Amino acid sequence: MIIAVTLLSEYQYCPRKVYYSRVLRIKVEPTQALVKGKLRHKIEEEISIRSNFLITTINRGELDFIYELFRKDYLSLIKRTIINNMKLIKNVALDIEELTNDFIKTFSDMAKQVSESIHEIILKHKVLGKDILKYIETEQTAESFIESKELQLRGIIDAIEFIDDKVIPVELKTGSMPKQGVWPSHKLQVGCYILLCREKYEDKKVDYGIVRYLDFGEEREINMNPYLREEIFAVRDKVIELLQSNNIPERLPAKQGSINNRCIHCLYKKKCYAD
Repeated sequence: MIIAVTLLSEYQYCPRKVYYSRVLRIKVEPTQALVKGKLRHKIEEEISIRSNFLITTINRGELDFIYELFRKDYLSLIKRTIINNMKLIKNVALDIEELTNDFIKTFSDMAKQVSESIHEIILKHKVLGKDILKYIETEQTAESFIESKELQLRGIIDAIEFIDDKVIPVELKTGSMPKQGVWPSHKLQVGCYILLCREKYEDKKVDYGIVRYLDFGEEREINMNPYLREEIFAVRDKVIELLQSNNIPERLPAKQGSINNRCIHCLYKKKCYAD
């Protein structure tokens, strides 16, 4: 059996959630947070795909010009994404104006960071257009599907960066970010992608992966080590066992007389506590 990498992080978060969604196949309605994250993810993916093309259109070296070029393109992607997903947005009663303004702020900041980086290259190497690409150290592919029969894992990696002889899987995340490191489920997910990339890119070094927390504009590295590798295989085996079983896992333990914090916003909470 080959299972999706996301199932490992879901299982680590709550085994019973995996049971409801994958074994019993109970469908739930999406929340505002899920829809917002999904749309933001779509825009990120489009930006990644269009990046090199936009760079080739840069025919002036002024920072303001470069910033406006990227900002206008990002705003166009925001508009198109919202229009194409209007039904989904209305179904969860998201405020369209608030959503649009939030995206505009986020991706305008991103356009600023990108344009400043490109502007430095232009000043340093005196290049424009497609010649800029020669001096960009990182090449990136978006949405890469990788599957391994040996690892019994498959997944869609948000982005893979290639720097010299290194391959770096990148996972994009919205929502909260821990003060240090990454959330355990994110660590497990990126760890899986590191192993998958190691198998696919045998002639490259794949020592670590990255989680980019979009709401905070930060990225955190995850290094592969024997302990993480062992944890991945242990959780993988537990997921496979659960998928092949009819035994419902234990509910997450209550804390100080109240339900577990992970249960508060869970889409399966009513079903879970009814059981």
